[in-house]
Amino acid sequence: MPDFLLAYHSLVRAVMHEYSTALTQVDRVRDTFSHFTKNLTKYTFDEFRYNCKALKKSIYGVQQIACIAEELLSEMRRSTQIENADDERLMGLLSTSIHILKGYILLA
Repeated sequence: MPDFLLAYHSLVRAVMHEYSTALTQVDRVRDTFSHFTKNLTKYTFDEFRYNCKALKKSIYGVQQIACIAEELLSEMRRSTQIENADDERLMGLLSTSIHILKGYILLA
């Protein structure tokens, strides 16, 4: 497997890990908000606020990794000689996966 594909694969795995973390944070925010609304105390508010900050950090991590993946794809397009239809399909697949990753960011 070419080096750029290994690098891209690693980035996709990192994005999926960050996305999974963000989803966990969404659950925590939802749970602590529910707990906070049922039991209005400073402790529950602080817990809710902490989880909101953690969610924001997770989403930021996903965004940063997706930007790196997009830059890598642009560099691959510039530096890779597309010689056949398979290469063209591969580039199309990588481009589509970037758009999917950006969709994950919006969902998070």
